[in-house]
Amino acid sequence: MLKDDSFVYNLSNCGNNCAKWVLKIAEKKELVVYLQHMIRFEGEFEIQIMNTGRIVRNRAEYVEGLLEAEAALDEG
Repeated sequence: MLKDDSFVYNLSNCGNNCAKWVLKIAEKKELVVYLQHMIRFEGEFEIQIMNTGRIVRNRAEYVEGLLEAEAALDEG
């Protein structure tokens, strides 16, 4: 992730122990990731949920944003 910009990273292959490192790398460069499950990001951060465009800055907003994105998928 840190050294290769050629693809979208599949975080679904990563566990919660990777969350802090993903945020650290994202401080140095913009990342685009694919995620099929909720990963446990801690503290304050800034993540844009691409499905909705919503920017979230903490775990509560993150969970709410994921539920919003899921609902949008269900609506079609």
